[in-house]
Amino acid sequence: MFLQLFKIRAQAWISQFGKGKNGRISSGRMLVFAALFIYVGVVFIGMFAGIFRSLLMPVREAGLDWLYFSIGGVMAFLLAFIGSVFSVWNQLFDSRDNDALLSMPIRPRDILASRLFMLLVMNLVLSLAIMIPVIVVWMGIGRSAGIVNFIICALAVPFLALTVSTVIGFLVGLAISRFKRKNIFRVVLTVVVLVVYFNFIINGQRIMENMLGNIETLAQTARTWLFPFYHFGLAISEGNWLSTLIFLICTAIPFAIVVAVVSKAYVGALTMKKGSKTKKYKGGKIKARSPREALFTKELRRFSTNPMILLNAGLGSIGCVVLIVIMAVKNDAITGMFSMYPVLGGNLGFMVAGLLCLVLSINQISASSISLEGKSLWIPRTLPVETGVILNAKVKAHFVYSAVPAAICAVVAVVLLKIHSLAAPFVILMPVAFALFSAYKGLLMNLHFPNLNWINEVSAVKQGAGILLSMIIDWVSIGIMFILFFIMSKIGLPDGVVCIIATVIYAAAAFFARRRMMKTGGEKFENL
Repeated sequence: MFLQLFKIRAQAWISQFGKGKNGRISSGRMLVFAALFIYVGVVFIGMFAGIFRSLLMPVREAGLDWLYFSIGGVMAFLLAFIGSVFSVWNQLFDSRDNDALLSMPIRPRDILASRLFMLLVMNLVLSLAIMIPVIVVWMGIGRSAGIVNFIICALAVPFLALTVSTVIGFLVGLAISRFKRKNIFRVVLTVVVLVVYFNFIINGQRIMENMLGNIETLAQTARTWLFPFYHFGLAISEGNWLSTLIFLICTAIPFAIVVAVVSKAYVGALTMKKGSKTKKYKGGKIKARSPREALFTKELRRFSTNPMILLNAGLGSIGCVVLIVIMAVKNDAITGMFSMYPVLGGNLGFMVAGLLCLVLSINQISASSISLEGKSLWIPRTLPVETGVILNAKVKAHFVYSAVPAAICAVVAVVLLKIHSLAAPFVILMPVAFALFSAYKGLLMNLHFPNLNWINEVSAVKQGAGILLSMIIDWVSIGIMFILFFIMSKIGLPDGVVCIIATVIYAAAAFFARRRMMKTGGEKFENL
């Protein structure tokens, strides 16, 4: 039964990318998306390979080869942990099919095992994005010892990450379910995590320099406080089988304990009734709203009342708020980060606007707005309003959630970073135009690739071909703008000119995307 449950979950995930108009898996679409996944994987592996290449030589010169693998193991663990910790509660305990599965003659442990295995596969993919460049760079200097140990230990890292993410995710989810202001709690918690993350990114170069300048201290810290990863490094660098066994024990025992404990409380967690405070009805006049206003308000509330949807589909908006805080506190760190790259020539305008566009590319609100209707899609389709009004409400919600925080962040950047007057207006307008383009383009992608058969709402905003394609289009467009900037900076044109060109291009793209939506969107929506 475990294999059948896992197969069903895997097929449901795959069908989001390869399902054609007839409802069957299309081999052509599967090949296209497989190529896209491979491309993204190669990009990430190449990026991490550059990091580990700069790390390996100083570590080898200090005679601490094991430290190189220890750092790689820690980074793989952290990436897998961050990638799964926010999904644990929804995947394990808050899925929409819980009641249906419990009503069937299926053992709860099989349900738990199939969901844990799905999370484990996701952790393995994330950790391999680190582990592959680690071993490739190592073999690039002619070393091949410890390959078998590497394979064993690399496969064990996802278990350790899943153990920690399950414990923390369960505790946080349990606490949130009993918290009166659970929405605020979730958002605040995520903002704190993002502040720490962006602070690490901004100071990444300085942190790396400090690490390389204090290798002995770092090695001693790893021996003392990172005992499992100390043996992880020894196991691979020296082919030490005793250290391999120690690392496996440090991984297997906690995982077995967590699985045993969660299994005991699993049925209780699935059937737990989460009470909430009942609001008293207060009579009064009800303000009538136009269909446009009512639909727009509904779309806004969908994201504001469910923080898990906002955190997954609208994380870029929160990122803009985090950037405002960082600029207000550490604006010198941001200017210092940009000054490390001489090719910029001190032009901050386009870099700030491009960074905001990159942050906004995480927002896929319109790209998931059709999918979120799910089985209730018949409700908006039967409303006595034009389809264009329904679709425009979804576009407006994306635009408001993206453009408003981005514009505020841009204004703060212009003032604090003292961006010159030519670029200043377009540092604000460029992210706004990008937000408008992304809103229309995302909705078009979701109309072509809807994901209406989801297990929980988080799946609708995290998975699906439309979301992936929409995000890739955003990244490609931003990459093209950066290439244009580098070319024009070489010939001496100010960054304000590139901001103007980028703003015009995004505005024009938004115009054509809107025309496309108004021409074919209604028919697509009615035929879903």
